[in-house]
Amino acid sequence: MISGGSTDGDSNRARKSWSRRESLGVEEGKPGAGPVITFGPRDLEGMNLPHNDALLIQARIANYDVRRVFVDSGSSPQGKMLPPITLGAGDVKKTIMTKFTLVEAPSSYNVILGRLDMNALRAVASAYHQKIKFPVGNKVGEV
Repeated sequence: MISGGSTDGDSNRARKSWSRRESLGVEEGKPGAGPVITFGPRDLEGMNLPHNDALLIQARIANYDVRRVFVDSGSSPQGKMLPPITLGAGDVKKTIMTKFTLVEAPSSYNVILGRLDMNALRAVASAYHQKIKFPVGNKVGEV
């Protein structure tokens, strides 16, 4: 016999995922829902142009403020650890659970935030503007 989950369509995995999101206050994104995310001249205030800098942000990971989070939209870490990561502050913040690979090697970065995490946050990165933006309800958060 092959089981396809309960008759109402909820699998055990889906229920666990919903429970984690609910306990962290994480919103489920709906395609096309939420505010429009744009970058403009105001996002460049304080920037030294031109530049070719890597995109670095600050995030809260497992209740610790972590600086030098490298945003890598071309790859994603596969993990050994599953802590919550929070971007933004106040009422414009978003939390997801993500997998991290722990390595004991020198690096100029504390964390690499990959494509899968960016998709989970529905985040848009701009290396030119040196920030990422993400929807939080009907608002836009940024770091």
